[in-house]
Amino acid sequence: MAPKKTRIIKGEWQSFIRDFNRQNQFRLATFVLGENTIIGGQGAVFVGLSYEPKANKMEVYFGGQDAAHPLNLAHTINGPRAVYLVNDYEADNPVIGLNIQGAPGSRTAYLAFAENSPGEGRRHWTSCIAYHIYENRGMACGLDQQDWYEAESVIEDVSRRFLKG
Repeated sequence: MAPKKTRIIKGEWQSFIRDFNRQNQFRLATFVLGENTIIGGQGAVFVGLSYEPKANKMEVYFGGQDAAHPLNLAHTINGPRAVYLVNDYEADNPVIGLNIQGAPGSRTAYLAFAENSPGEGRRHWTSCIAYHIYENRGMACGLDQQDWYEAESVIEDVSRRFLKG
């Protein structure tokens, strides 16, 4: 079966984004703008979408590796005018992506998910941040569990804001 695109009505964007973030946060994904891969050539950890109606903009965020700045803003879509959920009902996880059309004349943004579980993506991100903490500590051995817990705490703090609503 070919992937199916479903348009999300603008009046439902806020609740859709909250639910979309809950279901897909921590999955590995690639973000493409037009023909150019912006982030996640091998897959980056998707953290969430945000939509600001007053500013009329949508933003896509991925996990970074720096514990002090754990979010990477992939892109801001100004004047979003259409959002499409892309499903493949034969895949293990039917949500395979999202298309966002911006203002006239702008390139379409594509968010494409890899076949993985959110747990795998979260472990990958935790590992990256824990390693960054280890490096910043001077690479002293014996504190790997402490680094891991600190990384988990950083991720929990930053990811929580995408699940509110």
